[in-house]
Amino acid sequence: MYFRRYLLILLIVLLPAGPFATTFPVTKTADTNGTCAPGNCSLREAIEAANANPGVDGVSVPAGFYLLTLGHLVISDPAIIAGAGQTNTIVDGNATDRVFNIEATAGVVEISGITIQNGNADAQGGGIRNYAGLDLIDSTVSGNTASASGGGIYTFSDAGDLTLTNATVSGNTTAGSGGGIWHLSWSGDLRLNNSTVSGNTARTGAGIVGGAYRAGIVITNSTVSDNHNVENGYPSGSGAGLDTWSILTITNSTVSGNTSASIAGINHWGDRWEISSITNSTVSGNTAVDGFAGAIWGYYLWVDNTIVADNGISEPCSNYVRSTGYNLTDDDPCFFTAPTDIVVADAMLGPLQDNGGPTETHALLPGSPAIDAGSMDCPPPTTDQRGEIRPQGAACDIGAVEYLPEPTGASTLIAGACFLGLLRWRRARVLQLS
Repeated sequence: MYFRRYLLILLIVLLPAGPFATTFPVTKTADTNGTCAPGNCSLREAIEAANANPGVDGVSVPAGFYLLTLGHLVISDPAIIAGAGQTNTIVDGNATDRVFNIEATAGVVEISGITIQNGNADAQGGGIRNYAGLDLIDSTVSGNTASASGGGIYTFSDAGDLTLTNATVSGNTTAGSGGGIWHLSWSGDLRLNNSTVSGNTARTGAGIVGGAYRAGIVITNSTVSDNHNVENGYPSGSGAGLDTWSILTITNSTVSGNTSASIAGINHWGDRWEISSITNSTVSGNTAVDGFAGAIWGYYLWVDNTIVADNGISEPCSNYVRSTGYNLTDDDPCFFTAPTDIVVADAMLGPLQDNGGPTETHALLPGSPAIDAGSMDCPPPTTDQRGEIRPQGAACDIGAVEYLPEPTGASTLIAGACFLGLLRWRRARVLQLS
């Protein structure tokens, strides 16, 4: 996936201007539908010019607020659409149509540095409806609505990957499934790297609904939080955080604060030929109002070095979830019975918040039983969800985050004494030279 992205960038940079690999600069924020002329080119006109030019083309979008008044934007040919940053370049659907429609002929599209907001689709994909491969980088998809599925992003493709890197999908809504993301591909992965899916609502699968029959769902260094399954004002459905099938791989990630009628955190349908895993992650604060499997439910889902705690319901896990060791839970029904598993009264987790790194996490509080209790086979991973080195102590910690001890009074005094000593040495050296 990364090789393909770099290849696309190289094509734009290295190939000469002409019939292939042209960059079309947007020069105005008004939504017009004419010819993309130098110094007079709207976002719509630039995309249509790129569609008409065979090959991978670039569309550069400067800072500005781009309100769509002529319907959604259609991408039908490979393109790299680059904004000036997600806080600076905002494309708004005007609450009348979805924002982007990516057709299968587009092959692979990259969108970076853009906020996609306020789309409203009468079917799928309020922010983005995608039938190709899509790389979403350093971007936000927020406040979009779809009546059927995929409030933020809807992907249905034969082979295209949907990859989010340093991206946020938040505050999107659908009356159906997949409030944040709905992804179905025959052989294309859904990948989240350093990304957040939060605050989305749906009848079921509020955060992410996804599957790939010959591929997988890979979540790394990411947070899925505060997504809510709601129907007619009441908790509904299942899989409020993740509602997935096929191969699921979660590493160094947090699933927190999701709510539904049942199976609030992770609902995973797998089979014995496709073993899925959760490693070095934290599943906390998820609530199922009917008390069934509020944290994790899944077939052939193997869990290790993971915290499942503070989920606030009587049965946090289903008995189909299996431990491969070094897990920590505050409730026996998680069926973590490996000799190295730990059952405690209090995991001693901090609130979900900014603890450094690109995503929010639950820090370990001083004295947490998860500290230095991880597998002897760790690292890997060599860093935690925030990018901090593992281990920080005698061994890796259980969960998504390594505990970083505060400097002690003694170490602070030593550091201060060293600093004063350095100042005195430099002063003496100056006097000597003078």
